Amino acid sequence: MAGHPNETSSDTVGKYNLLICTIGGSPEPIVASLKHWKPEKVVFVPSAETEKYISGIISLAEQNDLRISPGQYDTIVLTDGQDFASCVKELRDLTPLVKGWLERGGRYQVVVDFTGGTKCMAAALALQARDWRCIFSYVGGQERTSDGVGLVVSGKEQVLHTSNPWDALGFQTIERFAVLFDQQAFAAAAEVAEVARKNTSSPSLKRELNALCQLAEVYDAWDRFDHKQAFDKLQEAMKAINDLAAALPTLRSNTLERLFDSHNQILQQLTRDPVPSQQHIKDLLANAQRRKEEGRLDDAVARLYRAVEALAQLALKERHQIPNTKAVP
Repeated sequence: MAGHPNETSSDTVGKYNLLICTIGGSPEPIVASLKHWKPEKVVFVPSAETEKYISGIISLAEQNDLRISPGQYDTIVLTDGQDFASCVKELRDLTPLVKGWLERGGRYQVVVDFTGGTKCMAAALALQARDWRCIFSYVGGQERTSDGVGLVVSGKEQVLHTSNPWDALGFQTIERFAVLFDQQAFAAAAEVAEVARKNTSSPSLKRELNALCQLAEVYDAWDRFDHKQAFDKLQEAMKAINDLAAALPTLRSNTLERLFDSHNQILQQLTRDPVPSQQHIKDLLANAQRRKEEGRLDDAVARLYRAVEALAQLALKERHQIPNTKAVP
């Protein structure tokens, strides 16, 4: 099974898969997942009660011409499969392994299968995996007992509902972005949007997240007094106004247009007018107010000090035609 990417499924063509799966009392669904994904590495996640079934899964896989060598799989045994909080805590150990696997390159893929185990185990794994770049996989069946509502009939298993959680949970990323942006943590907001943009596979969501990232970068540059960069980035953000409106449905595109037009004019003045100017002093005062709201009082006072100094420089220039304070003894 190891040694080369699977070439029989569109989900796995050219991919090296790390399969993480919760383990219950039925080996057949896990073997169906192994057959579909043909992983290079497996992490079995049983409870203390279901750990004993792993050997049966490996044996059944070998009967289906899928050999899993001892060095090819790891096991994370959950202390109590009925304790949701402890399951979540113990599954944190998976994150470094997932991160290391994905860092190997674009052909490395993580698949999370939460078919087996208790509902607490499945929910905990799905919750832990929500921040990973991965595929969610579930094994259902073409035929069930009890008139179609019972267990999957052995031999009728099939992999269903594969999806990237970043596509399904994109709205949560946008909500986190909005909170950070409203707190004026523009660099952090841009990072949240950029990470999600890289991880999602939905083209429309990628565009929306890219537009949000550009928007945050505008105000991050402005907040650092890099007015030229802020002006340039605003031109790019204005081109993506429809994607921004889609990402932020409470804001209409005409509202964004008015806001951008206003800020575009201010940034033009800031990049054009010689320092100091009235617009630069207003910018310093606005920045001081933001630092005060953040509780960074030392930084706020520093901006106010510079604003007072700039007011004096502006008075000398406008009232006494002294353009540079170096000319004053």
